[in-house]
Amino acid sequence: METELDFTIEEATIQEIQHAFAEGKLTARQLVDFYLHQIESLNPVLRGVIEVNPDAQQLADQSDREKERSRIGSRLVELGELHGIPVLLKDTIGTNDKLNTTAGSYALLGSKVSRDAGVVARLRKAGAIVLGKTSLSEWYKFRSLSGVPNGWCARAGQGNPYLSSGTPCGSSSGSAISVAANMACVALGSETHSSIICPSDHNSVVGIKPTVGLTSRAGPICRTVSDAVYVLDVIAGLDPSDEATSEAAKFIPEGGYKQFLNENGLNGKRLGIVRHPFVDKMQDTAEFAAFELHLDTFRQRGAEVIDDLKIDHIDTILEPNHSGEISIMMADFKTSINVYLKELEDSPVRSLADVIAFNESNVELEKLTEYDQQTFVAAERTDGLGEHEKAILEKLDNLSKNGFEKLMKDHKLDAMVTPGSRACPVFAIGGYPAITVPAGYENDGMPFGICFGGLKGSTIQDFQTAFHQNKLTSKQLVEFYLNQIQKLNPLLKGIIEVNPDALYLAEKADREKKSNPHGSLSRLHGIPILLKDNIATKDKLNTTAGSFALLGSVVPRDAGVVKKLRKAGAIIIGKASLSEWASFRSLTAPNGWSARGGQGKYPVQNPYVLSADPCGSSSGSAISVASNMVAVSLGTETDGSIICPSGFNAVVGIKPTVCLTSRAGAYMRDSVDAVHVLDAIVGFDYNDAQATRIASKYIPYGGAHNSRLNICRLCTGRLHNNLNLGLDIRQEIFLASEATNGIGYAEKKATWNLTNLTKNGFEKLMTENKLDALVTAGPGVAPVLAIGGFPGITVPAAYDSKGVPVGICFGGLKGSEPKLIEIAYGFEQATKIRKPPTFLP
Repeated sequence: METELDFTIEEATIQEIQHAFAEGKLTARQLVDFYLHQIESLNPVLRGVIEVNPDAQQLADQSDREKERSRIGSRLVELGELHGIPVLLKDTIGTNDKLNTTAGSYALLGSKVSRDAGVVARLRKAGAIVLGKTSLSEWYKFRSLSGVPNGWCARAGQGNPYLSSGTPCGSSSGSAISVAANMACVALGSETHSSIICPSDHNSVVGIKPTVGLTSRAGPICRTVSDAVYVLDVIAGLDPSDEATSEAAKFIPEGGYKQFLNENGLNGKRLGIVRHPFVDKMQDTAEFAAFELHLDTFRQRGAEVIDDLKIDHIDTILEPNHSGEISIMMADFKTSINVYLKELEDSPVRSLADVIAFNESNVELEKLTEYDQQTFVAAERTDGLGEHEKAILEKLDNLSKNGFEKLMKDHKLDAMVTPGSRACPVFAIGGYPAITVPAGYENDGMPFGICFGGLKGSTIQDFQTAFHQNKLTSKQLVEFYLNQIQKLNPLLKGIIEVNPDALYLAEKADREKKSNPHGSLSRLHGIPILLKDNIATKDKLNTTAGSFALLGSVVPRDAGVVKKLRKAGAIIIGKASLSEWASFRSLTAPNGWSARGGQGKYPVQNPYVLSADPCGSSSGSAISVASNMVAVSLGTETDGSIICPSGFNAVVGIKPTVCLTSRAGAYMRDSVDAVHVLDAIVGFDYNDAQATRIASKYIPYGGAHNSRLNICRLCTGRLHNNLNLGLDIRQEIFLASEATNGIGYAEKKATWNLTNLTKNGFEKLMTENKLDALVTAGPGVAPVLAIGGFPGITVPAAYDSKGVPVGICFGGLKGSEPKLIEIAYGFEQATKIRKPPTFLP
């Protein structure tokens, strides 16, 4: 079909449509009318669309009026790639309009959601037009794993535009079918396990399964990679109603994803090929021949193809009953569907049990005789995530880390390449991203695709690699963290002040990188670092220890550790909140409370369980790293102020030997990053000369990062930190301190007593038993380390029944940081306990 101005809409890309808008060759109303006509003509056969938005034409007219208002002279100004573009949504994505959201089931027909899903809100803000809802495998195919065909739901049926007898595959089948058949150019699906990758593969379209949490449970399905990327740019980001998006939002590059639409994108990439079991079983097929040709194309375009790799335990990973994935899916489905149904403004069903009863009462309507609901029934018998399910989650995590992650890291791969959707379980259990692209057609006309899967995550080394490869700038990194602070800090209150010069300093770091392209700069160069608000900076930031009494004061110089960080090229992004005066004003003040930081029982919020104790006094430093408002922060410790908040917020904290640094220690999400920072801040400080001169002898030649890994026997225990703190915050410690009169006889006697306790206690224990480290659960050992000035490292180790993190602490004699780093790193890599914050109440 062509418009009166001779623009062909069929197979048109988003960019071509926007160009037609700008040239006056097409209007949003004409585009919507075209797709409605396509749906009317093709949908009775294909059944890809379950419902059309009755307001679609009205929304298109509104879009055209907005475009006219943007006109400059004879040309329209583009209002964004998706402005005026009709989008179809999978019928599990909630819209607060005249459309139903039913998961393909009559049980939810007439229900009303309380708000648009996060991705829908983003689409509407970008000017997209919600055209309608697409069909799917009913309840994501979760009503019955064995009985319901791919793409079937009671409200629609099933179809495939390429082959009437071919399976459309996956629960997002209607979204893929509709795009393939030109009933829309953009659709959204959702995926847990192959629900985007498989139907995209089977319908010759592009599907992106984002990193879990990058979007609020959805991914784009389009005809071209560029169209899918335009959509991803719009829908990716934090959704306040979906806690999973808080952690993965850190992966979004400043400037969006379209900057990576590079025709030479294959050049220099390392691509891994796992033949068993993804390729071996395809011999003598058109798909196999096409896959081998595509590998040659990769090589010709400059990619390095590493062939015949293996993923450990792949057979277990691919079998959901053996891996335990099915058990987790059942328990999670019951929990999530019950929460969803209870939140609906209006619904005939309010629980999974109600849905089961509805189906039993409507046998013909829901085709219960043909397609049972055995999975529903089994899921209803579950009772949430108990010990059995937690053990399975741990098993799945280990399968991912020792399988796909190990493969990718050991071979330094940019992506694993597989034919079709066979690798979907690998990506599903680890939450990894994947993109499928049309790759060819079988002899009977059935399409197949090629899938690219990769890792998620970022560390200091990842940032430096991205800097070196021109994939990231310091300015983009700082802008990302400033955006994170703006979103999360009003809730968490981990940051007390932002450096107004942070972006200027980032631009300066980028200029230095350009003038020094051969990589001789420090590992911390261009990395934003947050400082506890008792670490002095001679800049526009205040240094107040959380007190208004020091607001506006000016320090004479940078603290010693700050000088070292600046020399290493780090960017001071701001100051972290803390327990006021490092918990030394009052015995009754809650951990993390300061007059400048906020009020309440725990004004600084633990990002895992908001009502839980964040611990102190370096609360904000730990919280900010845990919640990805920054990757690196510094705290200070006398007695527990680094060790305790590290454990309570699931981050790595290093308390150095007293005076190894000028009074500071490091927080990071992993021990390697913490060691990089420790390497930068240790050493002699003229303004803390006596103490740092003595402790400098403990610094190993070449830095602590050259440590080897040892095996140690770990003893575990449990610390219960039950607090009942009121808010009658006084200053009794200040008053008691003011009443003293220097170091007299009593104080010297107390000092001698502490020295004696140390030598005959901790030191005696360590030397007589020839120990490398004392291992304890939680921060209970902090006073032992404090009175003797001994070092300690805390690493995430567990989560209690409420979801509050628990750390494991390795403490040692003075100067034993190299040994402690070896042990802590070995433990971290063996267990990999840490998970993203959950923001539970």
